[in-house]
Amino acid sequence: MHLPHRRSVVRSFAVATLLSAAVSGCGGAGQAPPSASAPPAPASPAPSPSGPTTFTSTAFDQPFAVTLPAGWIVGDQAADMAAFFLPMGPDEGPRLGLDVQEVSKVQKDPCDTGSSDVDPGATPAKLATWMSSWKPLHASKPVAAKVGAIDALAIDEGFDGSPCANANLWPTSGGYLDPAEHKRYFILEVGGKRVVVTLVGRDDTWGATLPDGQSVLDSLTFAKP
Repeated sequence: MHLPHRRSVVRSFAVATLLSAAVSGCGGAGQAPPSASAPPAPASPAPSPSGPTTFTSTAFDQPFAVTLPAGWIVGDQAADMAAFFLPMGPDEGPRLGLDVQEVSKVQKDPCDTGSSDVDPGATPAKLATWMSSWKPLHASKPVAAKVGAIDALAIDEGFDGSPCANANLWPTSGGYLDPAEHKRYFILEVGGKRVVVTLVGRDDTWGATLPDGQSVLDSLTFAKP
């Protein structure tokens, strides 16, 4: 699965593990080689402890809190992007995820990440219209929804991988598309900014995992709606 922002988290841990192994293999002065029975270093970020935990954002531009079930991992956090996911296994990407993104502009050409950014219009409805206009997205008709107590528009996508292998709808790292995934976008306005909250699942397990993803989405609350 092509998951740039989440796989970067896993990759950093993998690199750290390799570096640690390299240092140990060199054997500094006075240092004994590690025991053959020593447990291997973790290959992925440690998941949330057992039982739900509440995460309060500190990096995202619009403060929010979300409750993460056991096993969920906090992914990349930035001013315009926050990611959370339940991994399938080490280095296997998410079985289920939630992205929170600020989307002010979109890619002029979703098949070319180097293309210029364009403004599709400031409202949630304008973004929904632009998404519908890009045919490869196979966007569903927008329907009324809510995120917390905030009105939103919900759109499902059915991207099939054509006409480009690495499509990105908008500049944040959560704008990528993967034909093996199913995404449900919730477009809303928070604090005068357009925010997209996305449930991310796998096409082959979407129906089975949707209730768990919806429970995480239902726990999301913005501090200044």
